[in-house]
Formats: sequence, C-alpha cells, structure tokens
Amino acid sequence: MTIDQFRHTLKKTEKIDNIMNYLVCVVFIGFGIWMASSLIIGGLPHPELGYKKYLILIFPLTFVIIGIYGFWRIPKDYQVGSIYSLKTIDEKWAIVNEYLSHLKIRHKKIENTQIECVYRNKYLNSLVVKMYLDDSKILYNVQSLDVFNKGIIDFGLSKRATKRLRCFLESRL
Repeated sequence: MTIDQFRHTLKKTEKIDNIMNYLVCVVFIGFGIWMASSLIIGGLPHPELGYKKYLILIFPLTFVIIGIYGFWRIPKDYQVGSIYSLKTIDEKWAIVNEYLSHLKIRHKKIENTQIECVYRNKYLNSLVVKMYLDDSKILYNVQSLDVFNKGIIDFGLSKRATKRLRCFLESRL
C-alpha cells in the first residue's frame, strides 16, 4: 500500500465528519462577516472614541479567524507518517504492540496488516491511531477525536501524539 492509498482509506471513513466540520467553518465565517457588516452599517458606537471604536470589530473577526483556521486545519488530519525499516513484519508488530501496551486503549481493531486503536491520553482526550505495516515500512496517522466526530480544534494534541509515536518507532526500528 502506498502513502496515497493509506491516506485515501483515512478520508473514506470520515466524509460526513469533514462535511460537518467544513459546514461549521462556513457558519463561523458567515456569522463573523454578518456581525461585522451589521456593526459597520448600523454605525460604530461612540464616534468620539476615535480609533478605539473599531475595537468592537475584534469580536466578529474572531469568528472569521476560527472559520479560516478550520479550513486550514481539516486537511492536516490526513498527514501520513512513514518509517522505512528492514525488520521483519513480526518484529514490527512486536514494536507496535509494545507502543500500544503503554496506552489506555478503549477500542482496538486489527485487519490483516492494518490496526486502528482509540485511546485516552493522561488528560482524558481521545485519540485515534491508524497504522499499516508491511515488509518495508510502517505508515501511521494520529487524529484527535471529539465526542461526536473528529475534532479540528485540538490545541496541538494530535501533532504531539504523532511526534511521540514517530520518536518511539524510530528508536526501535
């Protein structure tokens, strides 16, 4: 399996989540623009304040920034890491199982050479780790998980978990 094929399997399972997240981003941007335009059309408060009267525009701008951040962040969930190794597939499975033994696993699914694992970190945030193993490489992806769907605002949680997994695998392979 190539990196693009693995990325495609990640995207295939979460189409509804992506649609919902993009819809939320559009709503945030639209609400921010509507709020800013209604403030400007309706007249900004206290003309005697000078430039300080524009500070009220920070509130609608915040909604627009959150929406734009979402559009930037959603594709980042599909970044695939890869580690190439000459170890046998059984040795790779042993290393992956060693990593998973340190996690508080809530759900684990293994199919052929793929593994999907949902776990909670020490701050009780949920993460999903998906890996593919073959004779020459390990492909992996880590995503944060909200209550109902995958999260887009995770404050760097998935990036830190990905880095931790990569460092563990690189040190063992």
